[in-house]
Amino acid sequence: MLIDSETGQLKAVASDVVNRCRQRHEAEAGSRSTHWSTPEVKHEFFLEQIELATPPCHTMQELRGQLRLGRRIAGETAAEFDADAVAMPVPVLPISGGTVSPGPRYEHIRRTYGEIADQSLMGALHVHVQVTSDEEGVGVIDRLRPWLPVLLAVSANSPYFRGIETGYDSWRSRIWEMWPTSGPPESFEDAATYHAVTGELIEWGASQDRALVNFGARLSATYPTVEVRVSDVCTDTADTLLVAALVRALVETAADEWRSGAPVECWRSEELRAASWQAARYGVSGRLVHPLERKLGAARDVFASMRHYLAGALAASGDTGLVASGLDRLAQNGNGAVWQRRVFELSGDLTAVIQDLRRRTRSIDPVR
Repeated sequence: MLIDSETGQLKAVASDVVNRCRQRHEAEAGSRSTHWSTPEVKHEFFLEQIELATPPCHTMQELRGQLRLGRRIAGETAAEFDADAVAMPVPVLPISGGTVSPGPRYEHIRRTYGEIADQSLMGALHVHVQVTSDEEGVGVIDRLRPWLPVLLAVSANSPYFRGIETGYDSWRSRIWEMWPTSGPPESFEDAATYHAVTGELIEWGASQDRALVNFGARLSATYPTVEVRVSDVCTDTADTLLVAALVRALVETAADEWRSGAPVECWRSEELRAASWQAARYGVSGRLVHPLERKLGAARDVFASMRHYLAGALAASGDTGLVASGLDRLAQNGNGAVWQRRVFELSGDLTAVIQDLRRRTRSIDPVR
């Protein structure tokens, strides 16, 4: 989100920030290379927000460097327009509404989806993991479904919305659920079914195009990847890295299961919707629906089972330690939503929450 450096209110300067970042990137790259090797600052639906897209990374250390660089670029550029770029999923302070970015696509989305679009000034963390084919990707998506609520609980970072305490750890996810194609779909079983279903959703007007199909995990409309889209944007880069490492390990494990012909566990979409609600409401402070045992369990116990389930993939990527320490930290200290509430309890002022979000966005690897 882009906020005024003095007041903390949202500021509609995305066009200025994106254009300046683009000019700098072109000037620095010159004629040396057109390879995408640095973070890209891009437009989003509202002028009060920007998207930070990192290039493909092979290691979490590489991703950490890209996140640091991208946040620094976004922050320094926003400062030129008396604004701060802050990693927060929803507006914390009261606002009357956002300013839709110019362009026919955005205008069509606003006309078609009305108040749902107007309410959707929010930021999510999307993680892409490469797959070898659409068939493998669909096999992965089918197997990821019960794990998506756990990722939401880990990342939940939006308890305050436009000046109110929502009672939820992730209010952003509840806004996202209003979109007609959001949430957990049924299993697809093969790529032909996946493409047929998404084609129908577009034809019927539930989605404008493939880029607006809002499944919690989907085939990317642009890249040869599975894109996992359930997480709140994380203020602390350590949380972002934890989510990214978990998503990669989940995709790799699911791909191995698909290649071996292991059956997909049967979960109804109603069950998964309930699991997602539980994760959004209570985060890691309450109980989560256990993806392997199909019952409510303490977050610490779900995390232990998750680490065991992903042990092979985490060892192969070298992320065992990162995930172990990250999940232990969450179990002990809570997620981003818990931290925001602690700041508010100490100050009684949402402006202090904004100041803390600003500070942690600027910090290098802040740890709560």
